[in-house]
Amino acid sequence: MIVVVILLQALPALAYSNSIQFYTYNNCSSWRTKVVMEVKGIENTDLSYAEKISPGSIGNTSDEATAWFLTSTTYRWKITLYSFDVAKKEDVTKLAEFTVKCVTYFLLSPTITEFVIEDKTIYKGDITFEKYNGSASGTFRVDVNDAGQD
Repeated sequence: MIVVVILLQALPALAYSNSIQFYTYNNCSSWRTKVVMEVKGIENTDLSYAEKISPGSIGNTSDEATAWFLTSTTYRWKITLYSFDVAKKEDVTKLAEFTVKCVTYFLLSPTITEFVIEDKTIYKGDITFEKYNGSASGTFRVDVNDAGQD
């Protein structure tokens, strides 16, 4: 009886952190165009990250989406992309805004049950999105091919 009580108290404490990766590729042809990736957690995470990305470079950050035993948990991140010409730093252009949603669940093993792009808005430029997810990790990739700079 004591073993059952201990197990019933311990099982809900089981959790596993799923790795979520965010990558932004600056494929702009102009060496003067930098891209800024801003990632903010908006549901069940407090991640706040921003990075300037030079042409031909990759910016990345990661977060954890914890799968709790017998519980479905939703995580959301808002990603905003900006660009600017290094010669005119005060001239910042908003390129895109979107939300990434991840739902985790832990029954026999921790699993990502949903990994989607929501509320995608492209204001300017040529931007492509890709997402990949396995059962215990997710990767979100953005390619900024043209920032629409004149």
